[in-house]
Amino acid sequence: VAARSLLGPSSSADPILVVNGDAFLDVRAEAAAELVAAHARTEALATLWLSSDLRHAEIANVRVATDGRILRIAGRPTSGAEGSPAAYLGVQAIDDRFIALLERRCGDRQACSRDDGWIPILESGGHLQGADLGGAAYDLGTPARLIDAHIALARDAGRLTGYPERQPGVFSQDPIPAGLTVTPPVVL
Repeated sequence: VAARSLLGPSSSADPILVVNGDAFLDVRAEAAAELVAAHARTEALATLWLSSDLRHAEIANVRVATDGRILRIAGRPTSGAEGSPAAYLGVQAIDDRFIALLERRCGDRQACSRDDGWIPILESGGHLQGADLGGAAYDLGTPARLIDAHIALARDAGRLTGYPERQPGVFSQDPIPAGLTVTPPVVL
């Protein structure tokens, strides 16, 4: 909400993409355009990038109808259709309507998209849309998660970075100096 003056006007046809800053995404870049198109097509108040990928079964707290309409987030609202499980990957398309809703609800205090936006929208019967665009997200919000993500990235570092594997489990753009001991997995 505080950045609104920096962004200029937005609409369902020309939304703002909001990306969680504490997540690493392994997604197709073209899918961002698909998210924008879904937002424009449905004119939802917010359109969330979802994945029904089984790697996210433990964080699949979004329930979605067959047409992509979001029915429930984190168990709320507590009544209504069940829908299929999906995980939010930390990217959403929003526009001035959603920002105005947050401003009305929060005033000058910091807003939370989920608690101050999505859940009240769902509980009032409003329209949130999901776009199952696949991919994976790694929440880096804690030191333990950062380490886990580093290890996961190191396993797939050759594909993600294009760097050659210089030693087993060690990927580096440049050769590793003689005498330097590097304990894998690591990307340099």
